[in-house]
Amino acid sequence: LSAVPVPDPGAREHRERILLGGDVPSPTRIPSGCRFRTRCWKARERCALEVPLLEVPAEYRIWEGAARHPSACHFAEELQVVPSGRPGEGPREGGGSEGAEGPGEPGTG
Repeated sequence: LSAVPVPDPGAREHRERILLGGDVPSPTRIPSGCRFRTRCWKARERCALEVPLLEVPAEYRIWEGAARHPSACHFAEELQVVPSGRPGEGPREGGGSEGAEGPGEPGTG
């Protein structure tokens, strides 16, 4: 969402930009599995092997009034803090699920 234009110049100056690292795939050679795995900080081997289904994470299906937007990610239910946006950087400390692996090489686990 950091790409959304901000009309207020004062707010624009203090906004943290999130820049995706990794390789943007060629439209003529779409990667196997998850289409975003080459630039995702959560990418693991499973992402290269399986296309994730578009669904609402379980925790949001049970809460009344919760945002119920679907996500096509194998790890959408993991509670992790989004990294700062520096290429190759994993989740911030203290914000991850126990036992969660770092991204390593995209698609290699």
